[in-house]
Amino acid sequence: MTQPEIAGTPADVRSGGRLSMGGGLSRVVLLTGLALVELLALSFFYDPPYRDEAPTPLAAFLQHAGKPAVNALLLMIAAIVVINWRDRAALLQSWRASIADRSLLPWLGLNGLVLLFVIAFSIVISHDLAVYARYIVPYLMSLGVLGLTFVLALAPIHFWRDILRTTWPSILLSAVFALIALWFSGLAQAGWEPLAGATLHVSHWMLTLYENDVVMNVAAKELGVGTFVVNIAPECSGYEGMGLVLAFLGVYLFVFRRDLAFPNALVLLPIGVVTIWLLNAVRIAVLISIGAHASADVAVGGFHSQAGWIAFLLVTVGLMALSHAVPFFRRPVAASGLSVDNAAPGSAPSRSSRDDAMTWLAPFIALMAASIIAGAFVPHDKWLYGLRVVGIGFAIWLFRDFYRAKLRDRVDRVALAAGLGVGAAWIATDPATTSASELGAWLSGLPPVAAALWLAIRAAGTIVFVPIAEEFAFRGYLHRLIMTVRPAAGPVAMTLLACVISSALFGAIHQRWLAGALAGVVFALVMYRSGRISSAVVAHMAANAAIFAWALGAGQWSLL
Repeated sequence: MTQPEIAGTPADVRSGGRLSMGGGLSRVVLLTGLALVELLALSFFYDPPYRDEAPTPLAAFLQHAGKPAVNALLLMIAAIVVINWRDRAALLQSWRASIADRSLLPWLGLNGLVLLFVIAFSIVISHDLAVYARYIVPYLMSLGVLGLTFVLALAPIHFWRDILRTTWPSILLSAVFALIALWFSGLAQAGWEPLAGATLHVSHWMLTLYENDVVMNVAAKELGVGTFVVNIAPECSGYEGMGLVLAFLGVYLFVFRRDLAFPNALVLLPIGVVTIWLLNAVRIAVLISIGAHASADVAVGGFHSQAGWIAFLLVTVGLMALSHAVPFFRRPVAASGLSVDNAAPGSAPSRSSRDDAMTWLAPFIALMAASIIAGAFVPHDKWLYGLRVVGIGFAIWLFRDFYRAKLRDRVDRVALAAGLGVGAAWIATDPATTSASELGAWLSGLPPVAAALWLAIRAAGTIVFVPIAEEFAFRGYLHRLIMTVRPAAGPVAMTLLACVISSALFGAIHQRWLAGALAGVVFALVMYRSGRISSAVVAHMAANAAIFAWALGAGQWSLL
């Protein structure tokens, strides 16, 4: 059934342990976004004055134990949430009571002051090895104080004291779980070599289906065609993609456990793992064929850099859709009261439902197809950027009545301002702030007329066509799919689940995935505020326009 257009965002607090904008979600979103922005800023200013060998035992410990410690903390937090999930309604009620009439402004002011101190401290210790070795412990303590300001801004100290008193067994259990998980992760690394060998043999078999001069060295884990040979390292075995798919699907199965049929739905886990691994083997085979017959630069720079994330998106989103479209994976309507298209149990999605999905997804499908085609010709892909504009434009024209109806609203000024803010943040956090870039060198080598024409096409794609394609796919179709299965008080009322999933997958298709995910949250919020998908499109267009204008004016081509 076609979902109605966004009607509005209720401000009431819904039951069942969910958050609404009026029930504290705005505080959570604000503090989370602020924490991520500050983390990006600190990573920019903090630059340890050593590269390979740490100068002191403490620095060596931080160098080798810092990342595992952060991973353990994240695992511990996730385990605490899972263990206490059944009590979420009571915990949320207690939390909302603790923050009632409690202003954020004093804590945000304190956080800003501490942040300025930590940034100054970061600059000081990053330029002198002796200073770094002497003051690293006070620096870590200042980071702890900065984190404490976020904790106390989220809830008062008496709330955390009560939580610790009542949930300490689950906290202890979660810490043990995190340590065990890290231990198993270390054991799993020993299995990467055999997995790389299996990937080598499967890719070799695929190549022999259509290539004649296939060479393979099992001992050196080398595979090629003719004179083009690559090494299948453990990192090429596909374990990262398998881990990502398992983690994502695991969270997805838990969140939608009331709507999926168990144990049937558990079959999605091995399906996802096997599919992503086979797609990785296909990627390697195609890469080798391109390198042998077309261009080694294209092979190494094209498929090698993009296909992994594209495969992850195809597998995860595809299995999400499959779980709701195939009766084997979903509960009958009588048991859950829900169906992806409100059809009778066991029936397939209606034709109107499939057609409706295509209208939302057609521009994004065209964008992905054009990106794959262009990306396969790296480093010569720049000339093919026009394929994106043509592909998206054709898809929009094909369903022009649908898009005209969705985008005919007047310009949302709040969305425009939010988009400009996202653009400014994206520019400020660009890790490469100089004009020296491959794109800049390429443009400077073109005749002025050709360079101006390419920039005009790039502007049309970046500012107009790409935002439409991405917003209708992520804030439109994907968000609606989640809300169909997890309906709230309104067709697309604000829910943490829809915001997180759509924004995380949106960030995954960007090279700067964390900044992309944060931008996706902002675009979702302006959509929730106005109740119109057009607001998200306007915000996205404004952000991209600001980025493009800055890149053009300052010559900071790394932004494009």
